[in-house]
Amino acid sequence: RAAETATILRSERTAFVLVSSPRAEAIDEAAHLSAALLAGGYPLQSMVINLVHPTPPPVTVPLPTSVSPGPLADQIDRYHELVALSADEEREMGTLRTLAGDVPVIEVPLLDDVNDLGGLAGLGKLLVTAPD
Repeated sequence: RAAETATILRSERTAFVLVSSPRAEAIDEAAHLSAALLAGGYPLQSMVINLVHPTPPPVTVPLPTSVSPGPLADQIDRYHELVALSADEEREMGTLRTLAGDVPVIEVPLLDDVNDLGGLAGLGKLLVTAPD
């Protein structure tokens, strides 16, 4: 049975989709699994990076460097945190893109809970629509 299963898993009719998040520890695990799949002769069809934070648009005016504590200071701090998080995720995803080689990599943005058919349909479009 093991030999039959291995044959089926390596066949042209079978494909693996590796799913990760953009966090460093998840990318490390995905890299290990990707290497194991390729070394074992298992067909890796695509990679999905889920829960990707959006990159905030650039601020077109200089941000004040000294702001009294309060809502504006909180928003400026949050903006800097999101820019840093986005840069960290992009760097981590670069590792997975490098490992992917010719295998397509699909990024799925951080979404609200997918808990109805409309949300599921939207997620499906993200997964099957090729990037431009």
